[in-house]
Amino acid sequence: MIGLSISECFAAMATAEKGINPAVVEKVIAHTAASTPDDWEWIIQCNRAKRWSRSGRPMVAEELFRRFLAEGRIEQPRLAGKHIPNIDRSGIWVGSESEIVWK
Repeated sequence: MIGLSISECFAAMATAEKGINPAVVEKVIAHTAASTPDDWEWIIQCNRAKRWSRSGRPMVAEELFRRFLAEGRIEQPRLAGKHIPNIDRSGIWVGSESEIVWK
């Protein structure tokens, strides 16, 4: 399983929404272009204050995010000048990259 939104996917994993288990999530393909530790901290702060807080488990979402980041399971196509997933058409979860609609 592949996630296509940092804010939505980590909130869903933190609450086990729709039975999402972090162990079966291969990676999250992000819309971000973070290139420094400060960039990542800003992304974490914004998500923790907004979407992850609304999940009721912001610290769990942050812990999962930091683990995925440390394990290299966050991809950022924008850093390579590539297209990003169109979550309006693909949704926030796909079974494989072949299911992603890119924009």
